[in-house]
Amino acid sequence: MSSENLPPKESASEVVVVHDPVNHPSHYTRGPVEAIDAIKSALGDEGFIDYCIGNCMKYTFRWRSKGGVEDLRKAAWYLNEAIKNQGA
Repeated sequence: MSSENLPPKESASEVVVVHDPVNHPSHYTRGPVEAIDAIKSALGDEGFIDYCIGNCMKYTFRWRSKGGVEDLRKAAWYLNEAIKNQGA
């Protein structure tokens, strides 16, 4: 195989981004801003806590019929975010 058919080599300074569907879903990031940060900024502290509790409920209700254990992990993530932001 000639060198022109090989993929470019990554430099040591490049960061490989791993898809994490629970903590940092890649489809919710555009440039330097992650959707959850924009939502928090738009809703303020109390609104963001309510948003998190609502998402926790959504993932808890649907876990058996849609996302399985991954949905339970997402529910836990949103619950933890609500707890972290309480009194922020």
